[in-house]
Amino acid sequence: MSNRWQYPLKVFILGSSFPVLVLPLIYMGIPHMLAKIKLGRNPLKAGSHYEMFPLFLPIYYGLFAVFAQTVGRSIVASTQLRLALFGGLAGLLLSVLGRFGAEFPKRLFSHVFNYAPEQEYIIHLLAIIFYAFEFGVILFSLLKLFGME
Repeated sequence: MSNRWQYPLKVFILGSSFPVLVLPLIYMGIPHMLAKIKLGRNPLKAGSHYEMFPLFLPIYYGLFAVFAQTVGRSIVASTQLRLALFGGLAGLLLSVLGRFGAEFPKRLFSHVFNYAPEQEYIIHLLAIIFYAFEFGVILFSLLKLFGME
């Protein structure tokens, strides 16, 4: 393998690893299970493929980690700040996709957390904070552990 691709490949693998993915999988899985229990049925409309979403997440995380570590170097010098900023951007994009593309908050989180439909924007703020923490703390720690910061 070419030396040119080793660093991005290692960052992709660390970005899509289990320690980075465990919190988002819990964040998405628990409300889905609680809504199923509360309603006695799947809260999402048929064909929403919510169960396929966690399969897409490692690829998404890995690509954003590579993007942050390669392209982001010219934007922000500090590795931890760069990862937090790109993590927040990843969270915003994912929450917009989930809210407007699949209506996840309306069909899923409102059953569990009992918030009004006009408060759905909170999902975007929480996603930015959550994913910034995910990238800025957990992924940064993994990169530092493997000497790739």
